[in-house]
Amino acid sequence: MEFYGLLGKTLKHSLSPNIHQEIYRMLTIQGAYKLFEVTEADFPKAVAALKLLTIKGANVTIPYKQTILPYLDSVSSEAQRMQAVNTVLLKDGKLIGYNTDYHGFGMIFENHAIPIQGKTATLLGNGGSAKMAITYLLDHGIEQIRVVSRKTSQRPVINHPKISYLTYEAIASINSDLLINTTPIGMYPNCGISPVNEQVISQHLILIDLIYNPTETLFLETGRRLNKPAYNGLEMLIGQAIKSVEIWQEQIIPLTVSQKIIQDFQNKFK
Repeated sequence: MEFYGLLGKTLKHSLSPNIHQEIYRMLTIQGAYKLFEVTEADFPKAVAALKLLTIKGANVTIPYKQTILPYLDSVSSEAQRMQAVNTVLLKDGKLIGYNTDYHGFGMIFENHAIPIQGKTATLLGNGGSAKMAITYLLDHGIEQIRVVSRKTSQRPVINHPKISYLTYEAIASINSDLLINTTPIGMYPNCGISPVNEQVISQHLILIDLIYNPTETLFLETGRRLNKPAYNGLEMLIGQAIKSVEIWQEQIIPLTVSQKIIQDFQNKFK
């Protein structure tokens, strides 16, 4: 039996154990996935315990994706670029960090044939999720990115000629191909609120919300009411989990497995 888990601060509503157990079941992996809820003060001890208890792999979530970096023996190139780790592999006594959120985010675009090359995007929020999304969009040929935050004086997520930084007040008349919410606004249990109003939403063609709980945020509900394609973060969550298992098992998981798991979980939340 191999052991895996999720390191985070508040995890009681996490879907990760359910998703991982379904992946293990479909691939006949003898594994158990647990939630490791730890405080900031205990976090260094929790990372050390991964080696001590020979936990083969762990995912990392808010607020530790950057905090964990100094405790790792090495970091993959994509995690290094984003300075954020959400997946850890214990191999030969060493902890190696990866970022599979990048892969999960990409699944939304791949599964729905959403074009990026030459398009424009507006990102709500400027935290770690925004940095991951920006990196993916730049890698796939986005033409222009506007990053929206409460204060333009905040340090840029990434400095790049294709990126500009605006406040929420400044986007009232802006339009783009993609409007992407990377903030936690509207996430359970604080449902029923949106980071932007209907007028702003109406000016963008496609909506993506990285939130998966609830699956239908007010942000997405408003977009669908306006007849816009709108996608939640469930595929990203499942996609990053599948990539994590690929890293831990050192194997490629067939596309049919990921498609089946996505469909199953989408049906559960209907």
